[in-house]
Amino acid sequence: MMGLSLWSALFLLPITYLAWLAHRLTTNYSIARRVGVPVVVIPVDPESPAWMLTSDYLGPFIDRVLSWIPFGSGSFTRYAHRGWDVHDRAKSFLELGDAFILVTAGKNWLYICNAETLTELLQRRKEFERPLEIMAVLDVFGPNLSTVEGKDWQRHRKATGPPFGEPNMGLVWTECIRQATEMLDVWKVSPDIRQTGKDVRRFSLHVLSATGFGKSYSFDRSTDEALREGGSLTYKDSLSLILENAILIMLLGPNLLTGSLQRFLPKHWRLVGQATNTFKKHIAESIKEEKELIAEGKANRGNFISAMVRASEEEARTFDASTGRHLHGLTETEIFGNIFVFNFAGHDSIAITLTYVITHLAAHPEIQDWLAAEIHHVFKDQGATTYRDAFPKLKRCTAVVYETLRTSTPFPAMVKTTGPEQRSLKVGDNTLHLPGGMNIISTFPSMHSHPRYWGDDAETWRPERWIETNEVSAKGSVFDGETLHTPPRGVFMPWSEGDRACPGKKFAQVELTGAVSVLFADYKVEPIPENGENMESARQRTMDMIKDSGMVLLVEMLHPERVGLRWVKRKERD
Repeated sequence: MMGLSLWSALFLLPITYLAWLAHRLTTNYSIARRVGVPVVVIPVDPESPAWMLTSDYLGPFIDRVLSWIPFGSGSFTRYAHRGWDVHDRAKSFLELGDAFILVTAGKNWLYICNAETLTELLQRRKEFERPLEIMAVLDVFGPNLSTVEGKDWQRHRKATGPPFGEPNMGLVWTECIRQATEMLDVWKVSPDIRQTGKDVRRFSLHVLSATGFGKSYSFDRSTDEALREGGSLTYKDSLSLILENAILIMLLGPNLLTGSLQRFLPKHWRLVGQATNTFKKHIAESIKEEKELIAEGKANRGNFISAMVRASEEEARTFDASTGRHLHGLTETEIFGNIFVFNFAGHDSIAITLTYVITHLAAHPEIQDWLAAEIHHVFKDQGATTYRDAFPKLKRCTAVVYETLRTSTPFPAMVKTTGPEQRSLKVGDNTLHLPGGMNIISTFPSMHSHPRYWGDDAETWRPERWIETNEVSAKGSVFDGETLHTPPRGVFMPWSEGDRACPGKKFAQVELTGAVSVLFADYKVEPIPENGENMESARQRTMDMIKDSGMVLLVEMLHPERVGLRWVKRKERD
């Protein structure tokens, strides 16, 4: 009898699940149809961790089984896997229009690709907020700018704004020039470089360490030592381990990795837990030292954590007449939270972008020549070396960074929600009436590749599109007449826009532009031909490796190590 009950339960489980699935899809489909835009259905919840782990394997099989469904034929593997928009780009919007709804077993998602609509969403930020349940994964070390809303967000923004202000950009510039020079010194004596991605992560980590916490390191790879559990970890060691294992930390949480159960965890997990403890101790000590300097009336130490602590302390001394109380700055936990997010977002995104930049340029020698002419003019003809003198003049270098971010931005999308209330939203000539509880998503690959905004060659990597040429005087050079193109609002969004724009935008611009100016001043990079290839074939293979991108934690090249690179000294008048 017991055996019969067990078999009955095993039989009923899939039947119950299928009944629940049919109910969810029918309900969500009915809601979506009332909005009045095209609808695409996938019979899974793409936010489910289980589906994220298995979608690459189960998707193609299920798609074949379900191909007879009239409203979903062929759409399953196209829309169900993580990061589908990276390869789809603007294709779905060219087929379906500027808006469509993806119906899932979880929520309905309104996808939009319209600059005016996106700008409206940003302007109506109190109506369309970020879905905090999605952002909560970044809350591992404490509340931060990415995971709070309302007055809390304003408080975090005030405290975290000064570290990224103009006074600190000179420090960013100086350190990135030093690190890029040392990185090039390693590369130019290497006949076959297969770890460009790893090296630029080291570059990014060192710039963050110096500018964020006043801890400077040499780029030299030989300074690295094997990390052993139980041994002492430096600030750099701990930060590097945390950033390399960010997914693990976000999934398990630092409490599990550092708590009483730590000794039962796998060896590598214990090492990550040790790094977490060490990192927090370093940050706590830095906060304590800065507060002591404030109490003694001494100047700050000129790094980001100093600026954040001082801005937070100043906020705490401000009297709010409307409440009759003093405002309060960031707690130590909130400072931890913001430092983690800034390191996570800044380190990975800059390293990924610089890897794309170098790989694109390896396939385009003519753009390297175009860059070198400007770099020579700024640094040698004009003698500009400092941030204030050189950075504003490096417009072609900035154009290469912008074009790379347009075609290969690490951050895939901006997500908003209607919240519990119904909202109206204009898309083109139509006003959509959206139900409560609907998420709205604008994918950057679609916005950055739509022919409406970027022309018929939108899929082509062409940095020259960012340069506008004006007339110059007889004594001026061609570079004096060049200015950077400014796209309409909502069209170019690698750092978002408006009040919610990434506070590290200028930091990233300065670091990436500075690195490009060092790497391509006197050297050229080229792919190494393989298996009898000529150079043209090698360059095409390099471009194919760029297309082989996907979602890891952010969008990045999946196998940059498959392209061997070498750096070649330019001839005197090359």
